[in-house]
Amino acid sequence: MNARVALETLAVDVAADVAARLPNPVTYDRSGWVSAIAFLRISGEVSVEAENGSQACFVS
Repeated sequence: MNARVALETLAVDVAADVAARLPNPVTYDRSGWVSAIAFLRISGEVSVEAENGSQACFVS
């Protein structure tokens, strides 16, 4: 497994865990990397800098 796949899997799994702990249902694309990392930023789990840094892994 390469680092990109691992990072994407981690972000999607963490986003699902955070969403499950919230009292109200959360709407975001649970299958997509971009949506998961954006949700984590909006929820306060990661900073804008961390979001940008993680997305840099996907730029060729």
